[in-house]
Amino acid sequence: MSFIIGNFIALWFREELRREQRKFFHPCLGAGLVFECFFYVPLGIYLYYFHPAWSWMYFFDPNSLTSLELAVLGVAMVSCYLLSLVIGFQLAQFLIRKKQDRAVMIILAVALIGLGLFCLFTRDRLLWVGDFPGGSKGSNMVLLLKHRLSWINSIMAILGFGSLALLLRKLKGISDCSPR
Repeated sequence: MSFIIGNFIALWFREELRREQRKFFHPCLGAGLVFECFFYVPLGIYLYYFHPAWSWMYFFDPNSLTSLELAVLGVAMVSCYLLSLVIGFQLAQFLIRKKQDRAVMIILAVALIGLGLFCLFTRDRLLWVGDFPGGSKGSNMVLLLKHRLSWINSIMAILGFGSLALLLRKLKGISDCSPR
């Protein structure tokens, strides 16, 4: 998801990126990093801390790991969110500057399709919340829509993506992507 957001932000600011001489870490990237740091990262930390089995989609049992291993995985998770956004933006910026907007759109479409397929093939893991044993429908599993997690995810999505949309709209057309 972070890679997709990075790609989208670069596409949104493609005219500004073409005019800018900077090759790395364009100020428009800051809009995505602000979004990640205020919405996506805190939500990820919350999910990781309070619902680790669901957060990792039951691919492994978090209870089988030491506290240090869980902490390292948590730091890696947050780092991957931010790194994915930066890589998505930088790749798109590079291609946009080479006048390869179509390639960026193809990459974005492939990433969206990949995310959709991943969600489709792991829907049993995605739609059920509980502790690790089994990682599928069991006596300790609750349908996501009946769990408070669905409300938390929904509220954060509305607030987060709404704020990102307002920020991107506000910054659109400002050559250096920062208010004057």
